[in-house]
Amino acid sequence: SKTGRENVSLMGLIFEKSITKNNNVLLTLEDPTGTIKVLVNDKKKELFEMAKERVLDELIGVEGMFIGNFVIANQIIFPDVPLLNELKKSPIEEYMVLLGDPHFGSKVFLKKEFNDFIEWINQNKGSKEQKEIASKIKYLIIAGDMVEGVGIYPNQDKDLEITDIKAQYDAFADYLKKIPPHISIIICPGNHDAGRISEPQTPLLHKYAESIRKLPNVILLSNPALINIGATGKFSGFDLLLYHGYSLIYYADHVDSIRQKGGQKRADLLMKLLLQMRHLAPTHTSNLYTPDSSFDPLVINKIPDFFITGHIHRVSVSNYKNITLLNCSCWTDITEDMEKRGLQPQPARVPIVNLQTREVKVINFFREEKEEKTASE
Repeated sequence: SKTGRENVSLMGLIFEKSITKNNNVLLTLEDPTGTIKVLVNDKKKELFEMAKERVLDELIGVEGMFIGNFVIANQIIFPDVPLLNELKKSPIEEYMVLLGDPHFGSKVFLKKEFNDFIEWINQNKGSKEQKEIASKIKYLIIAGDMVEGVGIYPNQDKDLEITDIKAQYDAFADYLKKIPPHISIIICPGNHDAGRISEPQTPLLHKYAESIRKLPNVILLSNPALINIGATGKFSGFDLLLYHGYSLIYYADHVDSIRQKGGQKRADLLMKLLLQMRHLAPTHTSNLYTPDSSFDPLVINKIPDFFITGHIHRVSVSNYKNITLLNCSCWTDITEDMEKRGLQPQPARVPIVNLQTREVKVINFFREEKEEKTASE
């Protein structure tokens, strides 16, 4: 309805993005009423770089000058997470341990290293300090891909030690039984797990994972999932956002600045991007999904205290606006399929979170000489 030059504010999803012959970024935004062109001039360096990083189907706000039938942008605004979250700390000293991508059933599953982890969590291995930490573990988070699966990619059978999907889960359950019963084991599925691959994925409540479901200290969640832990009468607890992370590889490949800084090796930048977009996979084709016309479960509505992912088989610990970002390691050596997909795993690393201080330590079970390093929040 605008006819002349006028300052406007609008928001929409990015329908198209292109670079003009004059090297400007041209975005087409859409909403239920239609589409509009937004021009970002390359002379506005910071704004231009910001526009270049945008991805399809992402929601943005724009402030600018309406001229003719398009808008010249002066500002781009993200949904982002507000800096309102306090850095909550538990009143008692207890620990949360994170595992990612065990891939039970694979020929390259790291049995020795995983057995060392089981020995440590039972306080049978490690230094005095490490055993002391193990004695205070209350939560074990496993961020997807419990098993290697069957038929996940072409010729996968040559990579399998256990070729039956139920037998893979049974083998996994045998290990979980060795974990002290006072530790709550919180599990969300991944793309290698049995069940539908499209997100949101339902919990592992099917017959194949029956042996896991029967364990009294196991909590089976969807992917993604939002869960609260550690709440007491006087403490509200911590909100954990769990997402296996299928979309991470897409954004590692399609966002120039992240690709240039290491791509899949920079889980911290990828997780920050998802929080800024307030969506776990906004771009169509960045993941497989089951659409719901009334509700989008991949929107990040509630601001978490911890954002936990896996999938890319690398450890990452970072902080964004008082949200602790943790990407989990894996328990498998590299396969030919991983090489094809550009994965460079950092296996058998275990992030351990002191919920009283929010300090994160990473214990490396992979090397002959175990090492421990600290990442301060």
